Amino acid sequence: MATKSARGILLAGILLFSAACLLYFPDGDWSSPSRVFQKNVSLDPGGAVSLENETGYIEIRGWDEKSVEITAEENWFPAYGRRMWFFQGSVSTPRVEVDTFDNFVKIATRATSRETIVRPVHYSLRVPHSVILRTVSNKEGDLRVADVYGEIRAEIERGDIRIENCSGSIDLSLDQGTVEAEVLDVHPDDEIKITVQEGDIILFLQPEASMTIEAAAVKGRFLSEFDLGRPLTGRRVQARIGKAEPASASLTTLSGNISLKKIK
Repeated sequence: MATKSARGILLAGILLFSAACLLYFPDGDWSSPSRVFQKNVSLDPGGAVSLENETGYIEIRGWDEKSVEITAEENWFPAYGRRMWFFQGSVSTPRVEVDTFDNFVKIATRATSRETIVRPVHYSLRVPHSVILRTVSNKEGDLRVADVYGEIRAEIERGDIRIENCSGSIDLSLDQGTVEAEVLDVHPDDEIKITVQEGDIILFLQPEASMTIEAAAVKGRFLSEFDLGRPLTGRRVQARIGKAEPASASLTTLSGNISLKKIK
């Protein structure tokens, strides 16, 4: 009896320990503990910003200040979709390196040498409306950019990308996920390039926009709310919309659909 009782106590202890170590967060649950890194650095309109992260949400929004406000939060909330995380110790303030030179702000997440797993670090940046997002890189996590004009360049391995109320040139590379890009006030020198390995591309343009379109949905199809002057047949499209001098768009997805939609 003593042996069975001891085994029962040991089993209960193991189960209790496992429950404490394994945390599951469904979408929208931000109840896990966190510590926040915050910094504000000067940047004139038209300056450049880059961000290098491993995993975590990234949100970048334009504002009227001549500065970049950086908020980084280490949190066990999943960066993309539903995940299970093994909790190893308490969360800490993320290690963020910020370098500034020649109207350029370089931001990077750095792991400590003692860490055995990569913890999600979620970023919220406020940048001047006129900005060059030189490189935003992330292995896993959603990216949202809003209210800026200039240039946007991003490389994401796994996550969704959403661009809202933006104008200028855009270069997006995504391995797995969906891209939704709303581009306003296109000019002839604007170039839009979106490449997705696995996922859909949705490009929103103003009804009066002028643009040449080259699109390839290798294993999907192309849909358009614009009159392209020809029936939509096949998986590759070369067409033009609008009458003014056009901007250019190159859209490619290996496994997914491409949709060209009018901004309502």
